[in-house]
Amino acid sequence: MLPLVCGARMDEAANRAEAEVRSVDSRTQAVNGRRAAPRLEKGAVAGFARGRPASGRERAKFFFVGGVGDVEIVGAETTHDVSTADGAAQAGGTGRGSSQLKHGTSRRKDTMAGKIKQRISAFLWFDDQAEEAAKFYTSIFPNSSIGKITRYTEESSGPSGRKAGSVMTVGFTLDGVEFGAINGGPHFKFSEAISLVIHCETQAEVDHYWSRLGEGGDPRAQQCGWLKDKFGVSWQVVPEALFEVLEDPDPERARRAAAALMQMKKLDLAELRRAAAG
Repeated sequence: MLPLVCGARMDEAANRAEAEVRSVDSRTQAVNGRRAAPRLEKGAVAGFARGRPASGRERAKFFFVGGVGDVEIVGAETTHDVSTADGAAQAGGTGRGSSQLKHGTSRRKDTMAGKIKQRISAFLWFDDQAEEAAKFYTSIFPNSSIGKITRYTEESSGPSGRKAGSVMTVGFTLDGVEFGAINGGPHFKFSEAISLVIHCETQAEVDHYWSRLGEGGDPRAQQCGWLKDKFGVSWQVVPEALFEVLEDPDPERARRAAAALMQMKKLDLAELRRAAAG
């Protein structure tokens, strides 16, 4: 999920939600002998729209600044509840015309790409290079693609300093792993405190990723299998067999391998094994 960039539109969203709740109150009908939640369809920024009655549990599309997803709509006995905190909505009615505006009342089920396929993903903050970076990364890894791209509006562009219509967020996949990126402005920078680790089966894979990701990066930041790419993102390019060498049951072999590793930039597994052998 791509998050809201700021709360600039929350007041506007809340006002729309409250007005929409009043609208659907008057149209709620009895289903199976009781009042039921209206079925919500495509909505605006915070994800609410005119609906028609439906029974029990319904699914509805919602829209928010960072993407599109699904929520579970659960009928309620007393009030219409509309959440604007996370861009989702939950509604139910009694026909008494009452409504409340609440935050965080939805049970979000899906990501912007559909059913949840990946519980945790990295979200990268760039100044204005998110799309360029996503295209660069997807050209390096197999099974990769650019996903949803959102753009700044007049309302959301203020805090970032980006122009309305310019790219705000980019979803992309690297070797089947989902990532997100945002053009958030120059406020935050990448550092080596967080790095992305690439697990390599062969030395050829190490050579490929090291060469491609290192293009235009800072060579001074290359050490012990770590590199920093041209956007400032840190990566570790690691052969899976590395830990066999470093955790050799012979402490002298392990010590020699570790000493050799500390002198390397790109990791060379064959050289590490030679060093371990003495």
